[in-house]
Amino acid sequence: MMQRKEKYQHLFDTDHIRGTLKDKSIRGGFLTVAAEVFSFVVSLGSLIVLARLLMPEHFGLVSMVTAIIVFADRFIDMGLSLATVQNQKITHDQVSNLFWINVGLGFFTTALVAMLSTGVAWFYGDERLTNITLALSTIFCFGGFSIQHQALLRRQMKFGLLSLNRIVSTLLSVALGIGMAWYGYEYWALVGKEVSRVALVAVGALVMCRWRPGLPVRESGVGSMIRFGKDVTGNDVINFLSRSLDQILIGRFFGADALGYYKQAYQLMVQPAKMLQFPIQYVSEPALSVVQDDAKRYRDYYRMILSGLSFVAMPLFVYLGLFSENVVKVILGEKWMPAVPLFRLLAYAALAQILTGTCGFVMVTCGMTRRLLWLGVMNAASLIAAFSIGIFWGPVGVAAAYLVASYAMLPVSLWYSLRGTPVSAGEFIRAISLPAQATAVMGLLLLLTLNAAAPFSPVYQLLISLLLAAACYLLAWLILPGGRQQLGRFISLPLSLLRVSATEAKP
Repeated sequence: MMQRKEKYQHLFDTDHIRGTLKDKSIRGGFLTVAAEVFSFVVSLGSLIVLARLLMPEHFGLVSMVTAIIVFADRFIDMGLSLATVQNQKITHDQVSNLFWINVGLGFFTTALVAMLSTGVAWFYGDERLTNITLALSTIFCFGGFSIQHQALLRRQMKFGLLSLNRIVSTLLSVALGIGMAWYGYEYWALVGKEVSRVALVAVGALVMCRWRPGLPVRESGVGSMIRFGKDVTGNDVINFLSRSLDQILIGRFFGADALGYYKQAYQLMVQPAKMLQFPIQYVSEPALSVVQDDAKRYRDYYRMILSGLSFVAMPLFVYLGLFSENVVKVILGEKWMPAVPLFRLLAYAALAQILTGTCGFVMVTCGMTRRLLWLGVMNAASLIAAFSIGIFWGPVGVAAAYLVASYAMLPVSLWYSLRGTPVSAGEFIRAISLPAQATAVMGLLLLLTLNAAAPFSPVYQLLISLLLAAACYLLAWLILPGGRQQLGRFISLPLSLLRVSATEAKP
């Protein structure tokens, strides 16, 4: 037993990472972004194909169940993966205990969701939802076995392996989903795609991380880790419930068709948001956890993260909002045009959500999970109130409510989440200042030329508008005070990655 613990010790120690933190972060960031971009392209391609093979009703049916599935998924992890990543010192016994907790929660959640299947069908008034719920409940069994393996890879910043796993699982599951849709399996194609993705991720994690758990032991010291995870899970659950209320209300009062339009507009917004937010959070949480006892280094690292995220996210979502009609028409097709106003409102709301999301992992890496939980309660209250009012105006009213609530909570989130941390609200504002100014200039120029590509087909309109937006954004950076220097720093990051790769390639 002692030999086994020593064998795995290199997976638990992080002291060796401190000296190469910047290089590992840059490399890990680009690998994760590359994987996320690839997954985004594959998912977008599958969406284009599936939106033409399936009907809005099929997406709506699966979305009715997805709300419950994603909610239940919060209970499998219980924040224990993040506890493994965030703790400065962990042991084999601790991670083994957390593994068995996750496995037990996985089986329990599968059984619970399966028992709720008839209730879901009754609530929405559609018997097809019983079997859909039963099929989707199986994903929890797969997920529980791989949570700690993925956490250990992430703790060691092995983002290349994690990225490869994500790419392969996405590619194979999408191929299965499209194949099932092609052969007429209708909404079962969407179910098969999701179940296979989770199963493939689990298998890949078990293969790539050679750690094997021991038997559960008493007095391993996991109490503090469970308390940490409890607060993170509480925030996730509250956050999910509030953000799922929009889909629950639309599905309950306006039916599967209306929910199908809303869900696909939401997915169009979520895909690019995840492409940016997921890699940043995935890389930054272990990196910030390593330097949590060095305030200056922590602050500098966070400022770099936020300014880089703002540099890409701000122009992207302003562009998506301005050209939402062309985006929906090209990606989803003509039959999805009722989703245009929904997508436009949700795209603008996503920008606030992405930027304030960085405050969340500041609280996590500083160990302020109870504060994270209370901020989640406040955000949930604002969203529930907004959705409850917006539903009277249908799906568009709900999307508008999402937008209003997101920006109304922005100053509250900054003040509450950053006080007492190495980062201040003032530093947050300074980090996003130049990207915000450049995006404003780009937006104004695009508004003046909004109809320049009108004579062309939708695809060419989208390509022309993209090139025009990029040119306007670059011009804005060149003319703003301090813009050239900051732009040079952003451009230097890929060069840093090349230098790191060249150094490692030397014998």
